[in-house]
Amino acid sequence: MAFDLLVGNHDAHGKNVSLLVTDQGLELAPRYDVLSTAVYPELSDRLAMKIGGKDRPERIFRRHVERFAADAGLAPPQVSRRFADLAGRLPGVVAAVRRDFAGRGLDRPILDDVGALVDRRCARIADILTLM
Repeated sequence: MAFDLLVGNHDAHGKNVSLLVTDQGLELAPRYDVLSTAVYPELSDRLAMKIGGKDRPERIFRRHVERFAADAGLAPPQVSRRFADLAGRLPGVVAAVRRDFAGRGLDRPILDDVGALVDRRCARIADILTLM
């Protein structure tokens, strides 16, 4: 949920999350159908799955992340730290992927929009969660 919020994947549904049964037990399957829908103005600006009762990213605050955690039966401080940690690391990962794409001749203007969106979302989430 944190990743989808931060990259602007507003079309992330529960059906996009799968589990694999392995000899070691259950594990998350690799992600699929992941894209930044938020950079396309003709697509919905609402999250498919709410975070703490909110489906508009700009209206999500710490209390909503904490409510999301509690609703899921998880420890709110731990979930907030995970959101903040991902928000701190993701911009660097996106920048590295962009450099890799550019080096392969795959740089596209839309990637500027995706990078800027990720940077804004990560800065906002880090800001609202660092006052813990």
